[in-house]
Amino acid sequence: MKNFLVAVVVVGAIVGFKAYSFNESRNEVREHLIEICEGDRPCEVVVTDHFDTCFAQSSTAPGRRHAGSLDGPALAKCLNEKAGQELFVFDEE
Repeated sequence: MKNFLVAVVVVGAIVGFKAYSFNESRNEVREHLIEICEGDRPCEVVVTDHFDTCFAQSSTAPGRRHAGSLDGPALAKCLNEKAGQELFVFDEE
């Protein structure tokens, strides 16, 4: 029973760390998009108003056996659709 409890705590710590890291990455992406807007108020409004929805649609949260992932082109496409114009283009480089 003690080994089981230790395993549960370890797995919980790993999943918690992955979730924390994923959330930090999410915040970094949002900040980067705001920087890309460079003071363009309509662009910033699209990011602040629609980022959470688009991020949720274009990402997978980390799990016990896999890391979280983000589909950059899908995120850019979603934000562009919300804006009604092309604000972001995803470049693999």
